[in-house]
Amino acid sequence: MAAQGDCGQQLSGGDAPAASDCLYILRSAVGSQVCNPVCTCDVSGGGGVTASDSLLCLKVAVGQQLVLSCPCAVTTTTTSTTTTTEPPCGNGSLDQGEECDDGNRDDCDDCSHDCKIECGNDVVECDEECDDGNLEPGDGCDLCVHGCLAPFMFCSSSAQCCTGICDGAIMECSSCAPPGHSCSELACCVGDCIGGECFFNPE
Repeated sequence: MAAQGDCGQQLSGGDAPAASDCLYILRSAVGSQVCNPVCTCDVSGGGGVTASDSLLCLKVAVGQQLVLSCPCAVTTTTTSTTTTTEPPCGNGSLDQGEECDDGNRDDCDDCSHDCKIECGNDVVECDEECDDGNLEPGDGCDLCVHGCLAPFMFCSSSAQCCTGICDGAIMECSSCAPPGHSCSELACCVGDCIGGECFFNPE
């Protein structure tokens, strides 16, 4: 169980931050409050307090299974000395608070210098074409490369759709071929596939 002053918990203690903690982080990001130490509000481990840290905190506060990883150094005290141990990011072993660890602290190799997965973090960086904050296929940004939209996704042109057909009436990528379109790869929505094309003859 975390205590007040732990990662993301400036005001509360418990298993997860409360909404008041996340608001405190947002206020710190815009400069109206001060986090002390600052690293306890940097819940993404990005090297500064931003509005994104507040959003990550809120996601955890409402029960999403995400990891808060404040970059505060771990301090150990003995009777005669105090030593500071840096987090083990870059050792090739996935340790607590890390999303990845590829054995180095380089950026732009899918695992950042602070052991965060780069693709899917909602920031276009390195050689990414896009980054929509997730790794879901068929939403137009697949593994941070522009891709096509899956059936039933919102579209404005047929070129966006994996099926090649945007149903203009409902502005969704179609999962079937309407009359007059090729039925070589998709089943016909209505009618029959004759000679590789969908035909519908209402009687």
